[in-house]
Amino acid sequence: MARYRKNSSLIQIALDSGWEFSAVISLLALSLIYLVFPILVEGNPFLSVLLPAFRSLGLIIASGFGVLALIKLMLVLSGSLKTSMADSGEVKSKSKDQDFNGPVSKQAGSWSNEYLRKLNAKKLSTLCEFYFSERGMKVTRLRRAGDEGEYFQLDEVNNGEITAIASCRKESESIDLEMVARFSRVMKSEKIRRGYYLTNSSFSDAVIDFALTNNIRLINSSDLLRFISGLSQSSTAKLLGLLSECDKPAEKSRSATQDTVIAKNVDEHSLNPVSRKLTHQLLCSLEWKRFEDLCAGYFTEIGIKNKLTPLGADGGVDIQLYEDASDQPTCLVQCKAYSKPVGIKLVREFIGVMHLEKVSRGIYITTNFFNAAAVSAARVNNIQLIDGHQLVNLIERLPAEIQDRLVKSVTVGDYTTPTCVQCGIKMVRRKSNDKEFWGCKNFPKCRRTLMIQP
Repeated sequence: MARYRKNSSLIQIALDSGWEFSAVISLLALSLIYLVFPILVEGNPFLSVLLPAFRSLGLIIASGFGVLALIKLMLVLSGSLKTSMADSGEVKSKSKDQDFNGPVSKQAGSWSNEYLRKLNAKKLSTLCEFYFSERGMKVTRLRRAGDEGEYFQLDEVNNGEITAIASCRKESESIDLEMVARFSRVMKSEKIRRGYYLTNSSFSDAVIDFALTNNIRLINSSDLLRFISGLSQSSTAKLLGLLSECDKPAEKSRSATQDTVIAKNVDEHSLNPVSRKLTHQLLCSLEWKRFEDLCAGYFTEIGIKNKLTPLGADGGVDIQLYEDASDQPTCLVQCKAYSKPVGIKLVREFIGVMHLEKVSRGIYITTNFFNAAAVSAARVNNIQLIDGHQLVNLIERLPAEIQDRLVKSVTVGDYTTPTCVQCGIKMVRRKSNDKEFWGCKNFPKCRRTLMIQP
């Protein structure tokens, strides 16, 4: 049975479910208006006046869901008819126990849970991508995640904005809570509030409860079968063609791009975060939020407890560092992704924040460098300065696998377009009086802007 989020509408549930659900709703509506309502209004003159209106509304609801059930039933019967036609010809010559990862000869109506569970990872990933495309979403493969499955970015309404992330995972056993919890952390790191988790297996009860409270839509093998059974003839043929392509050996010209990260409006340096080495050029290309994430990630990897300040006015502090047993920060960190050298004015502002917060130690990190006056002011106020090249050197001292994890975490997706300080979403280029700037997508509700740095 499909699982739905608590805020899913009845219409949305009906659209995603089989024809039986719509048929039941239609029959319930008819039962209410012709059996239940007449008993309730009997002897009540006020409700008797409203009975015709109730009946009209009920007929509209019953008719709508009835038509939807009929359409879905016809699509299912159409899929079964295609299977019967295939069985009378070419499919008859196929072995009943064919290799599930060999050439695709299945028709949509004859697929089963067992068949989906035996699909290899490549075909399952192709099926998942097709699932979202058929629902009108723009799908971008986010990254090759090895044994953690496949990730996709979803533009659900085709307005150029990533609104959800999907994970596709092949499993022989039921998906456990840790797998979905890991996916939830990916959602949070990408500032995405809605997720889809697809599998050719099933989900445990603990996973279902967790997904409901974390806005994750779970899609199991039964849900995928219902989706396939409702496909039109042309869509079914398209799906079979895509799955057949998975059996062909990869061409050399394509193999180099199959395991790359693909994101919209990202320069050529964002194509392969798995193997990319952190350089000063890459560091300077990070938008301010990814730069803060990199700095916080570095402190985490070297064993220092830290906390990023929330979105909005940060009061001049980006990261708070803590002693292991302390609830109060013992050091404040300011991160400045800056195209210019950091001067004494910015350092003095940070000194003022330290005094206000009664914290005696500070760290100031920038992608650029500090001028002489800033260095002198920091030295006498117990502030450690780390410029862009020094930060790269510090990260290069870490083990290779940690470097790889840090770089990958901040270069997934679009890491160059700045994030709105207030709303936490990617900004867009705007123009006013022949001057370009970054503006929030939520304008005029949010009027935050950023200068476009050279």
